[in-house]
Amino acid sequence: MLNSSPVNQIAIENLLGKSIGDAEKLFKTDFRIFSHDIEKVYFSDFPESRELYDTPYNSILLHLDESNNIDVITIHFTKYVDDSFYNSITSQYGDPTRILAIKSKDKIDEVIAYSDAGEETRSITESRLTMKEVTLKENPLFIYWIKENFNIKILNKKGFLSTSDLTFRLPTEEF
Repeated sequence: MLNSSPVNQIAIENLLGKSIGDAEKLFKTDFRIFSHDIEKVYFSDFPESRELYDTPYNSILLHLDESNNIDVITIHFTKYVDDSFYNSITSQYGDPTRILAIKSKDKIDEVIAYSDAGEETRSITESRLTMKEVTLKENPLFIYWIKENFNIKILNKKGFLSTSDLTFRLPTEEF
């Protein structure tokens, strides 16, 4: 059963520049350090999915700036966001600035890891992507909004488990 979340009724971007305690109150959860190797990144995962715009999510990642205030919020959805989600977010934030899909993918490098027995265990490929403007119906990789005081990005990940991430962040030159 999905838990209703108060997040549907508020503007998540209002947490940007606030403390982690504010996020804990809003999301009704405790955040913990994501990795001791990566400073200032905290996460919370949920045993039961919660919903945002009627779409289930199961974890939230926060990045803190040098003053320990939130500068990035990423919500991980358990499925690919659909038209209903898109309609809800555009009714709140307006039409996106850009909708992008992969036009071409050029392989730059590949690193392969082998087991002690000499079997390939995994590979990591570095690629350079060329993007093109598309519509929502053309399976975009990125959808983003550039607002005056914050940016929003949706990253759609297709594969074995098709999922999406929704990121709110303070404005930067790179998104």
